[in-house]
Amino acid sequence: MPLLCLGLVACAQVSVRRVNTVEPASYELRASHMQALEREAEQRCPKGFEVTRRAELKEGLEPDWRGARWWNLGLLRLDDEGNRAQLAVTCR
Repeated sequence: MPLLCLGLVACAQVSVRRVNTVEPASYELRASHMQALEREAEQRCPKGFEVTRRAELKEGLEPDWRGARWWNLGLLRLDDEGNRAQLAVTCR
């Protein structure tokens, strides 16, 4: 982890997977924050990129029923924090 972490976004670990072998390159990116993914896409595609899929897990509204709140809390604890945001891009 870098010594100069200015915030969570600056320290986010990004998982990168190339999904094709021809040009233009296409990547599937995963991290805990969408900002880290957009920055990684800009670095990998200096001429720009097209987003083919974007997903980010949001916590959403709290349900009124206590059982549902405990269920949601339990599921969030099991969720992998590193994969809360996903971005699929194709370079130009």
